[in-house]
Amino acid sequence: MKRIIILIPSIFLLFSISGCIKFDCCTDINKVLDLKYQNDKGDNILSKKSKVLVYYDIKGEAVKVQDLKSETASDKAGYRLSGNDSTVFLSLFVSDYVVNGLSTTYVKVDDFTTDTIKCEHKKSGNSHFLGKIWLNGKLALESNNENWTITIIK
Repeated sequence: MKRIIILIPSIFLLFSISGCIKFDCCTDINKVLDLKYQNDKGDNILSKKSKVLVYYDIKGEAVKVQDLKSETASDKAGYRLSGNDSTVFLSLFVSDYVVNGLSTTYVKVDDFTTDTIKCEHKKSGNSHFLGKIWLNGKLALESNNENWTITIIK
């Protein structure tokens, strides 16, 4: 009888602990792209006061990232602005809503046209990383490229 009394709390404790642990299958590598916005003269047109909206394509519908329930503070808006006054970059957290190995992210900056970023997602062992990146339907980067910056001319 003592064994049962000791065993029941032990089982309860085991289930309680295991319910709190989150196991992720993969380590995310390079799921952030730096976007540099310039005019046709090569001047930076992005500022830290720029109005930026990021949308993820979820089942064919563009959903504002701010409306999603995010677990991490860094991606609640889907982006981060960084750099100095003369060169501001938009670090884009690309969508991880993947269908057939691809995800789509839409970026709207100020009054400019919306840009579409399509990403190929790959897995190798326990690593999840980006392969090819398309900007507005044109191949912009490949995974063998060390520079994860895309310059967008507006």
